[in-house]
Amino acid sequence: MALDTARWPGQVPLVIIPTAYPELTEAKVRALGKIAVVIYANHAVRAAVTAMREVFAAIRKYHPFAVDTSEARLMRRWLER
Repeated sequence: MALDTARWPGQVPLVIIPTAYPELTEAKVRALGKIAVVIYANHAVRAAVTAMREVFAAIRKYHPFAVDTSEARLMRRWLER
């Protein structure tokens, strides 16, 4: 991804939402110069989903008796997608 803020002639600061660009670091954003706001829209949700999958995988592995309910079966199906 290449952002060329030098071509932006306006005086209004830019806002970016780098949802699909994990290689865009804070240092790179600062180097662009005209970026005023960075919105990290889905990062927390993605982290939460990953953490929940890991927790439920550990529960299934180490305590299978604890997840023998209909809700747990639905959760397992969802996690296995």
